Amino acid sequence: MINVNLLPPELRPVRRSGLPYIIVAIASTVVVIALLSTFWAIKATVATKEGELEDVKAELQRVRESAKQVKELEAKKASVEAKDKAIRDIKAGRIVWSEQLYYLARLMPDQVWLKDIVVETKTRTKTVPVPDAKENEPKTKKVVVPYQSLKITGYALSPEEEMGVNLVGVFVRAIEEDSDFTTYFKSPEPQLLKDEEFGGVRVKEFEVSCEIVTGTHR
Repeated sequence: MINVNLLPPELRPVRRSGLPYIIVAIASTVVVIALLSTFWAIKATVATKEGELEDVKAELQRVRESAKQVKELEAKKASVEAKDKAIRDIKAGRIVWSEQLYYLARLMPDQVWLKDIVVETKTRTKTVPVPDAKENEPKTKKVVVPYQSLKITGYALSPEEEMGVNLVGVFVRAIEEDSDFTTYFKSPEPQLLKDEEFGGVRVKEFEVSCEIVTGTHR
């Protein structure tokens, strides 16, 4: 049977193609796939960055621990250095008298022997500047300064006058030239006191004063 549509063209139903719907569906699918791909890519990147962040945090913790250990070591080093300095200061500022007596015995000529060794306080005049001196006032003044001195008294064999004098001179030069003894004592000043006689042998009594280097007397 043949069907004939007698409706005018403007009233006839229009057959629509399904192609636009297919295109829209495909485009939507592509967009969704693209969004999902982007999402998973971002998520993977975030996961990677989080892992890197954890590594950085772990490394930072190790650095902090290392820094703490370094500070502890530096503190221990400073403590040891302070103790070492204190010990060196004490040793540097202390006269070991047994050593000094040994040096004196080594420095004495064979025909010289000691009678006495005494530490005494002496004074001397020293010129010092006057702080904030006015125009018409003296810029310096003299003050009396105390200092410690080692007085060595002894005898030198002196059957002849010059022999005793020479022996004392040899002893004083030995003191001046000895680096161990002059670490603690300086400026030896000899003085001949008197002549005496022991068992028929003439001797010359002498005295040598040595200034004790500041900060070493104990």
